[in-house]
Amino acid sequence: MLTAEKRRLDGEIRGMQQEMDNLVIQMKNSEEKARKAMTDAGDICLVSKRWLDVFIISYNEGRLADELRSEQDHGLASDRATKAMAAQCMELQARLEDVETTALRHGKKIIAKLEERLRFLESELGTMRFSREYEKSPNLNSWNYNLPSPTR
Repeated sequence: MLTAEKRRLDGEIRGMQQEMDNLVIQMKNSEEKARKAMTDAGDICLVSKRWLDVFIISYNEGRLADELRSEQDHGLASDRATKAMAAQCMELQARLEDVETTALRHGKKIIAKLEERLRFLESELGTMRFSREYEKSPNLNSWNYNLPSPTR
């Protein structure tokens, strides 16, 4: 029962660590996209000089700014999720340690009880052997008390 609980908790920990890794990767990708968006926005501003180009650039900057805000929000959400997963992972680790400690303590108690029962049964067995040997003893019925024989 405890090993099943431990296996289940280990599986949950591994799953959470994988989710946390995925969130970290997503966060890095979002930061990279944000950097690229900022670079693209800067490049577009430098290249275009005409009014139409300025209009297109301002449209793209707005779109890129929105995209950047979206990616930053996603990065913050990923950070929060990562921290929550780490806290949950630590909590599960503490619970696992508590379960292992409890199992060890109860295991020692059970071993002590079984050893006590073994000693009791060994003493019972020794008593039973002694009584059988006593019953089989040839001197049991031949005790001579040197009593005077009854006279009538």
